[in-house]
Amino acid sequence: MNTMQFQDLNIEPNSFIISISSNGTNYQKKDNNQNFISSSIGDFIKLIQECYKQKNALSNELYQVKNSVNSKKNILIFLKLIIIGFFLSSLKKEIEELNDYIVTIESNLQKCKVLVDCQFDTENKKNYNNLIQHFNSLSKSKKIWDITSQTWNDGTRDRSHATSLIDRRESFFNIDSLDLIETNASMMFFKNKNGNDFYIGPSFLISYGGSNDIKIVDIDDVSVEFGSTNFIETSAVPSDAKILSYTWKYMNKNGGPDKRYNDNYKIPLVNYAELEFKSNKIKLLEKYQISNIDLTKKFVAIFKEYQSPKSTKGGTLNGLKDLL
Repeated sequence: MNTMQFQDLNIEPNSFIISISSNGTNYQKKDNNQNFISSSIGDFIKLIQECYKQKNALSNELYQVKNSVNSKKNILIFLKLIIIGFFLSSLKKEIEELNDYIVTIESNLQKCKVLVDCQFDTENKKNYNNLIQHFNSLSKSKKIWDITSQTWNDGTRDRSHATSLIDRRESFFNIDSLDLIETNASMMFFKNKNGNDFYIGPSFLISYGGSNDIKIVDIDDVSVEFGSTNFIETSAVPSDAKILSYTWKYMNKNGGPDKRYNDNYKIPLVNYAELEFKSNKIKLLEKYQISNIDLTKKFVAIFKEYQSPKSTKGGTLNGLKDLL
């Protein structure tokens, strides 16, 4: 096994300043002389992706080294039983060196991140705080489901008035941090049950998945849409949802219960919100079903308000062109 490839590495966190104002979003990065220089979202994206790859490499190395130490410890126990002094001394020294190397890797892992100082003008700080406040309210909806598949339905076949047939899995939103980024701004976390989770910060969205799967896009290149759907709810109806009417497990053509079935029962038709995130630049298309329609609709409106004053000045557009 080839280890010790990082023994001379001394990682230091990279630093960015993201300035968000009515004039646009500007990026500055720290150069080798510890001075901040004009940069772009393109540089920001590349740096996070490089940091992600480096962190994966360090994690894989740490895993291999720990396995190597455990193997050598087992050998050491065996050698002690048969009392081979020369090999005991040599093996003990090798284990000590590997343990020191483990400490080095773990230290570098802790420093393998991008420090992001988000600076807002007064208006945008107010707008972002307002967005976070409404996101917190939205996250407290009684039920949030990740829609894993959806087929549109006109309701005529089953006479239910349901607008879609979906597969869904219970999910959640919250304020959370990403281990690659240390920032002074709150980040919104969206749990995805059949793909990449994603985080939204003041100027970017990060799609974060398995090994070597990270994508970043400017927040202005993210479309957020509100919709609603009528859903036949066979589980308990959340207390913040709106029941439109009731249908039956078995229905007559006139909409009444089919009395041929003894186990027939009422089923509520519930009006749920749909929250969709889309970005063609990173092939993001994610949709959630949410019990609280009013909170979802308000969140989307506030999100769009936060996006609208921002422009492509100050390096944002140029940075994205570098990646195309």
